[in-house]
Amino acid sequence: MRRLLTSLLIIVASLAAIAAKRPPASSRQLSGYDLEAKIAQMDSLALDPVEGVWEMPADRVKLVIERCDDEPWDYRAVLLDSENRQLRPGTIMGYLQATARTDKFTLWLYSEWGQGMLAAPVSCNATLSADFSSITYVKPSIKWRLRVNFARWLPNFFRGISISAEPRSEAPIEGFRRIAPLQSYAPAGKIIYL
Repeated sequence: MRRLLTSLLIIVASLAAIAAKRPPASSRQLSGYDLEAKIAQMDSLALDPVEGVWEMPADRVKLVIERCDDEPWDYRAVLLDSENRQLRPGTIMGYLQATARTDKFTLWLYSEWGQGMLAAPVSCNATLSADFSSITYVKPSIKWRLRVNFARWLPNFFRGISISAEPRSEAPIEGFRRIAPLQSYAPAGKIIYL
């Protein structure tokens, strides 16, 4: 019984540590986000390769990925246009955090609609393509497996049962396609001669 309680406490502590690194449980709405205005703005600024106006073909939305200095994330993805009229321009759709590799990001996307806002952020590993024209990610998919070992039941009941989470590898690849700016980018630290 003591081991079961210890295991439960470790699980709760792990979940609390993971929750501390997560974005807010629900999205919020920002003002002043218009598709044409953001395209014009992105064409006139010096941007990081991941910044710009993007399209998510699977969800039929257009969004801007921009630096956010007022939050603990490197970038945020903000909705500009959607076929779903419940989603309003200016709604934060997710956040991106840079990693040690310049082409890899931790992407948090809000995955559910509830109480008039997006909620339930899901973490994905995102990859920026070599030509900076797309960002791809695979949504995590977990299969829970319960294993029972009848040979171990006799000495100790709880040692004969185990529960494990296994990632599924058949999840479809999703992502963004760049709309603007369409100029080419030079990776940081690389000199390009014209």
